[in-house]
Amino acid sequence: MKFKILLFIGLLSTSFYSQEKYRVIYDYSTDETIYYKLSKNNSVSDTLSKPKFKRNSLVEVQIKNVNPFAIEVEADVTEDKIHKNGSGFNFGSLLSGFGGMTGGELKLNPQNLPEDNQVFSRGKSRGASDLNYLNEIITNVDAIKKTLKANMSNPNMSKDEIINNLKNLAMKIDDARLGDPNENFYLFLSSLDRIVQEYKSTINSEIGLMYKEVDSASTNPLVASRGTTTLYRNLQKSQQDLDASTLQTSSNIDDIQNLYSALESSTFDITYDYQLESDKADIQLKFKSAEAAENELKTRSIKLFSQGGFKINASTALTMNNFGKNSNDYYIDQDGIIKADKNDHFVPSLGMMVNFYPMLSENFNIGGSFGLAIPITDDIKGINFLLGPSIYFGNENRLSLTGGIAFGPVNKLTNGLKAGQEATGIFSLDNYTKTVYDFGYFLGVSFSVFDMN
Repeated sequence: MKFKILLFIGLLSTSFYSQEKYRVIYDYSTDETIYYKLSKNNSVSDTLSKPKFKRNSLVEVQIKNVNPFAIEVEADVTEDKIHKNGSGFNFGSLLSGFGGMTGGELKLNPQNLPEDNQVFSRGKSRGASDLNYLNEIITNVDAIKKTLKANMSNPNMSKDEIINNLKNLAMKIDDARLGDPNENFYLFLSSLDRIVQEYKSTINSEIGLMYKEVDSASTNPLVASRGTTTLYRNLQKSQQDLDASTLQTSSNIDDIQNLYSALESSTFDITYDYQLESDKADIQLKFKSAEAAENELKTRSIKLFSQGGFKINASTALTMNNFGKNSNDYYIDQDGIIKADKNDHFVPSLGMMVNFYPMLSENFNIGGSFGLAIPITDDIKGINFLLGPSIYFGNENRLSLTGGIAFGPVNKLTNGLKAGQEATGIFSLDNYTKTVYDFGYFLGVSFSVFDMN
């Protein structure tokens, strides 16, 4: 039997102190806030339209679609700092680190290659074609890198939008040797870099053949008169441009891979955990530019109102006490008969109340009060003890209306004397009355001065 009682008490206490869980989701892209109630296994059990959170509940604040490469988020609550689940990596510094790698947009210029018919006697169409294809790749790689950096710095773009835009641009590079960027983007980039190196090798071979033809033609006085030195200079310039541009393109491909890796591993959702212990909390979410922290993009406020829990405070009270038939003024009339006049009027009193009530709402609650009051009159002396229900109004429930039982001093006859009997040999009742405590009732209004918890 004792075991069952202890088990019942344990289950009751567990139910009473169990914490409720809520989730607040703010979507940066749509500027919408949704409130959910969670079950014990953290799944959504209900959607709240006018949320009131149970006091001491755990509130999970999620911010969705926040681009960490473009936005820094600060979250503050009025009475305490919100615990942040993670900060760490500064994506703004990553982007700025790549800023010096853009280079001068180097491209091969086919016009730098010698096009003399006697020098470029074979392979001319293929050499020009290879240059054109390589220039297209260089242009596309440069555009992909710039677009990716711009998109990652855009606070209004989601992760999926950035990735889709990147792969759509990659699809514009038309080469059968490239894989599908939607299937494996890393393989696509590796294949792209290999193709660049293949074009470089092929064009270098073409330039090498041109050197040989120039050497062969230099023995011909007619060709030499046309400027063998100029042909050599053009070939050297073309080879230098080829090396510089392919090196820059390989570097850009590495940058794209690093940026994509950071993007792929990043999360665009931020979660804050907060335990609601106060009556209400105002969570300020400040969204700032990652590159310029002083540039505030926007601020949003999430207000949490608690209900439940127990509140205790003290108040100064003005009460009207009435003891009805239990309080009388005794005297002896001219015929020697003991008389009793009822003190059934209200006596003003000034007191101090202790208020206790469960939190039902912000501006209206019902609870109870107990306290002490002293009559503001010389006729009645002593302390009144007060206890009764109360109604609380206004901001922070400072104003309350109270009524209930009063337990205070009243006069009673002694020595067996009673009202209505003849006072034989007695001319005054001063020595035949005493003060005793009895029950009455009271009505009052009070104003809370400070919180006790």
